[in-house]
Amino acid sequence: MHQDVTIAVRERAEADGFGPWSVKDGTPHVQPPVRVLERIVALRLHLDDCPETNGALRVLPTTHRQGKLSAEEIRALADTTPEVVCPAVAGDVLAMRPLLLHASSPARVPARRRVLHVEFAAVVLPPTLAWAEGEPARRQS
Repeated sequence: MHQDVTIAVRERAEADGFGPWSVKDGTPHVQPPVRVLERIVALRLHLDDCPETNGALRVLPTTHRQGKLSAEEIRALADTTPEVVCPAVAGDVLAMRPLLLHASSPARVPARRRVLHVEFAAVVLPPTLAWAEGEPARRQS
């Protein structure tokens, strides 16, 4: 189980409360403050069927309300919270928060499981940062 705790930005720049930094597929990513992560919703459009046997998403309900969790806290919740499997058929849309504890298992019966994952954020980043996609670049005065 894990949380999605980074956001993609256009370029690395200092901003209070943002860090540490990483690079994924050539795009800078940063861990923002929890207040930013709490304002993001991800929609996952399933292009293929994804039953439990093909590694359907597993979640621990309501864990997104507990903020950013340590590895120890995640292990404890995974041991005590019943997980919910979210099988999907092509065309289904699953909405989730990045702080929701989630995972997917390796497929027992391998098949395509393509997903279009789109994130929407109801937050404006500090002036030194810009979203990697979707927000026009801002100039500092």
